[in-house]
Amino acid sequence: MKILISIFIALFGFTAQSSTLITQSVAEVNSEHLTSRQVVLTALLSVCMKGKCSNTNSVVTNVKSDAFVSQLSKAIFERLAYFESVGVFEDYKAITKSQINRTMSAQIARKLQFNQQEILKAHRVKALAKKYIDFKDKNLSVYITNAEARKFYAKNKASYPKGQFKDHLASIKKHLQEKRKRLRVKDWVVNMQSKYKVKQFIN
Repeated sequence: MKILISIFIALFGFTAQSSTLITQSVAEVNSEHLTSRQVVLTALLSVCMKGKCSNTNSVVTNVKSDAFVSQLSKAIFERLAYFESVGVFEDYKAITKSQINRTMSAQIARKLQFNQQEILKAHRVKALAKKYIDFKDKNLSVYITNAEARKFYAKNKASYPKGQFKDHLASIKKHLQEKRKRLRVKDWVVNMQSKYKVKQFIN
């Protein structure tokens, strides 16, 4: 999952050049507006679902910052996965009362006055998105043959001055798998951005 999200951010991260209004529309996905408020809540849930919400310095509200754009990229990515999950997954692990209270007690949540319904809705999107992303990640597994690895080794032998091909086979296969996986994720993201007509308003 982390690989998919990091690839998405690397491919479609932008530099923010907008105002700091926390209620502004920052993107549109599947004809639905995504507000900066929703982006902040999505980022906050990512922190609070893991444990204590006391340290939320990583959650950024200033849409002019690159850190906010990173949050936006993650939020868009989750929504793409969420829309893909429709009709595939229905059940998900519900957020607990203690997790809701923990989220609502965070300083940012109190400042922006997030309510319980907002949190429940944001959690549903996040939970179903994670379920689909995990599913997608498993199905993005790629197989590299020994012949492919040997061809790569022959072209890049200068990078492996010590040992023989067999000594580097495992690391070469891992490198080629990650490279191929990145290409597949890129293709998937491009297709999903087109399918759900993603528009970003702060780049």
